[in-house]
Amino acid sequence: MSARFHKAVAAAATIFAVVLAAPMAFGQEAFELQFNNRVLKGQGKPSIIVVANTNMQKVAVKLTRDDGKVINLKAPLIRFGLRHEFKFDQEPGSHKYVMDMSWGGRKEPDRFEFDVVVARPMEIAITKDTVDLEKGTITFTGSEPVAKVTLEIRGESGDELLSKEFVVKSEAGQPTTISFTPPTEPIGRVDLLAHDPWGFYNGIQMSPFFVQVPNSKEVIFESAKWDILPAEEPKLVEVLDRVFAALNKLGAGFQANLYVAGYTDTVGSNESNYVLSEKRAKSISQWFRNNGLHIRTCYQGFGEDSLAVKTDDNVDEARNRRTIFVIASQQPPKNATFPRGNWKCL
Repeated sequence: MSARFHKAVAAAATIFAVVLAAPMAFGQEAFELQFNNRVLKGQGKPSIIVVANTNMQKVAVKLTRDDGKVINLKAPLIRFGLRHEFKFDQEPGSHKYVMDMSWGGRKEPDRFEFDVVVARPMEIAITKDTVDLEKGTITFTGSEPVAKVTLEIRGESGDELLSKEFVVKSEAGQPTTISFTPPTEPIGRVDLLAHDPWGFYNGIQMSPFFVQVPNSKEVIFESAKWDILPAEEPKLVEVLDRVFAALNKLGAGFQANLYVAGYTDTVGSNESNYVLSEKRAKSISQWFRNNGLHIRTCYQGFGEDSLAVKTDDNVDEARNRRTIFVIASQQPPKNATFPRGNWKCL
């Protein structure tokens, strides 16, 4: 599986409200209004666009905001067939306006009401500790209010595994958690979009990771036992150092889990080998936990189901008595090495 990557995607939609006003003779409208009333800070200003269907002289626009602030805008002439854009400043936030527009010496202005939202760009804070694919939960924090979350999960082949929309209500800086039924197939990519109440959104794209941690020397157990002997601990120290090094490289992204898989040779019954390999894998997992590994650690015994070296029954083969260590954001997919998926976690 490809390495995890983390990519921000920003987008916003400008909303135009179209109003026809001021009828002329024979039913023709003197002008059209368009309100550019949804703006992302740093990507333009709110504005009123006047499209003239006749020559309009001495156009004066007075904006009275809901907090009492007054803005006066003027244009000496807007010629027939042309458009004029009245831009004005507004700090981030939402306001209602009453607009009075006079032109051509008219005594009574035309009056309109509209609202304006200037939104800050959404920033998303997410870490590997807040994304758990196995449990089907993602928690993130938006720098702005979050009103909706859309989630799309695709498999390794690109096929859609899940597409869902969540209606939420989170204040700026407040964590947002969404829960979903985890897909049963291996995940190739996750796309999450966080929408603010005004239609602006930002997103994050993540790909799961799967890293096998090499171990140069196998831990040796006493026959039919699973206790870790003191003389064998340096081998686990070496593995633990490699786990920490791998975690440092992974950084943010999905939650990292360690999977410990135990295997045996063909000496003994299948059932006893399942039990023995699982107890040994659990002992190793517990040793890691006791020695400073704080991520979730899962284990499973596969007995003689996945032999490194094919042998007949009741053959003492040291290469089959092995342990495999994997750091991954989701449990390893079922295959010849991991023939079952029922992992247990500490």
